[in-house]
Amino acid sequence: MNDDGISYTEMEFDYAFDKGIPVLAFVHNDPKMIISGKTDQNDEARSKLDVFRQKVCSGRHVKFWENSESLNSAVLQALVTEVKRNPREGWVRASKASDPETLEKLRLEVESLRKSGPPVDSDLLVGGKDLLKLTVKNSVWGRTNDEEYEVSLSWDDLFAAVGPALMQEATEHTFRSRVATAALSFAGKSGLAITDGGIASVSVDQFDMVKIQLLALNLIEKGKIKRPPSDKSIYWALTQHGDSYLMKLSALRRK
Repeated sequence: MNDDGISYTEMEFDYAFDKGIPVLAFVHNDPKMIISGKTDQNDEARSKLDVFRQKVCSGRHVKFWENSESLNSAVLQALVTEVKRNPREGWVRASKASDPETLEKLRLEVESLRKSGPPVDSDLLVGGKDLLKLTVKNSVWGRTNDEEYEVSLSWDDLFAAVGPALMQEATEHTFRSRVATAALSFAGKSGLAITDGGIASVSVDQFDMVKIQLLALNLIEKGKIKRPPSDKSIYWALTQHGDSYLMKLSALRRK
């Protein structure tokens, strides 16, 4: 703290507020759970921190965190959102300001950061552990009527099943087939009697809904590999964020 008993962190906060500089607040969800060795031992200091915490939490959107993983995710989402919502002039050395190569490098770095994280306002989008309902058909050779099942599975379960097919780009036909196969598999896991040897399928509308949502979550993108003009297929691939998210969902971990 300075001579007036104000912490330097609070001074920085007040300075930014006075100058109209955007403030992104990340506050520990439960300070009582922080180990004592990392907290103020002085009652007066703890009291000042409580007052400062209330000031930070007033008049702005606050992200609460509990561990390094949740803090990392909150910071990344907030920064991407703020950069798009409130772009500001950066600072570049005069010797570099007119260097097109340097500016292009910076642009590519910013673009890479945007692609490597979840989308803006991802907390408002359906995904993760949220449930998805699909109607899947099972066409069995020799039967006139298809078997039809209503299936509920999480978006994470669906992405874990579909994602591996998109790691090296896949056609839209393969993508749709993997969605249907995953849905039929979960129908079997839920206890429904599924006839073996059938071909699973989902409607165009339901596949489009899945595709749009995965695009919105920045998990997939259109393929970029150049192919001959005779190849009219549409290709899909994982984004950088989608690849990382798939590893997080599916990689084997030690017990």
